[in-house]
Amino acid sequence: MNLPDVSIVIVSWNTRDLLRDSLRTLRGVTGVSTEVFVVDNGSADGSPGMITEECPEVRLIQNSENLGFARAANQGLKAARGRYRMLLNSDTRVPESAISRLVAYMDARPRVGASGPQLRHFDGALQPTGRAFPTLLAAMIAITPVPTWVRRATADRFERRDYGDTCEVEELCGAALLLRAEALAQTGLLDEDFFFFGEDVDLCWRLRDAGWRVVYVADAVIEHGWGGSWRKTRERTSLYIQRAYVLLMRKHRSRFDAAMVTGLSSVLTLLKAVRRAVPAWLRGGRSAALASLRLHRDELRWLWAR
Repeated sequence: MNLPDVSIVIVSWNTRDLLRDSLRTLRGVTGVSTEVFVVDNGSADGSPGMITEECPEVRLIQNSENLGFARAANQGLKAARGRYRMLLNSDTRVPESAISRLVAYMDARPRVGASGPQLRHFDGALQPTGRAFPTLLAAMIAITPVPTWVRRATADRFERRDYGDTCEVEELCGAALLLRAEALAQTGLLDEDFFFFGEDVDLCWRLRDAGWRVVYVADAVIEHGWGGSWRKTRERTSLYIQRAYVLLMRKHRSRFDAAMVTGLSSVLTLLKAVRRAVPAWLRGGRSAALASLRLHRDELRWLWAR
């Protein structure tokens, strides 16, 4: 049996229409052989039925609940057989030659463990990807609501580059990330402590620590809608992003850096809790306020228990 060049793993949670569009574009991929896995995280929008009826070539892995991105993606990665494994978001559209260009680049450079394309919004606007690993300052700015000019002023060296040029970077976005199976076998799969966000950064960090290169390939272009799932749960997502930076600092930076980001995350979580509890109290009294605080209470317990 011939093994595929690329095993594509898509994690989906209530993104049926976006997922349908993405799967349709994958049928037009040229230059490489592929197998496609969709890991559905307990969607309630009919996504599994759509896949079964409209995309019989896709291998569906169906979960009864939302296991988070890392755990779900690992389910697909464990079943994959290709010499390359590709993480692909359900809100992407893949031009016919994009994946083959990534594969060709990595075939010619055996020490590249991961590569990522140029990402574009559906309207054609550039979506920057390929950054430096977060420092303490970058992590604190990322989780704090600061003015746009502050983010621009503190952008890392990769963010200031010409995105039309292929170059080696430190980390790439997991929305479209091609991984060499050999490199993945050495470093291990995604860290399932990350529920959502940060697992791609951590994987790139481990790849580079193991001596693999991570490269942004400019002439491979993929469209990415950005936020197909997480926009529906903004408050929860903001807490997951905080947690991701705490985990990254704890795993890859100093104890001081980890303590600082943990402390800032605790303060921000308390402020978010108050912001939600006061309107809830006014609408429904004490019981409504307490109900609104459960999410933040659980996050504070996680932050302080480690």
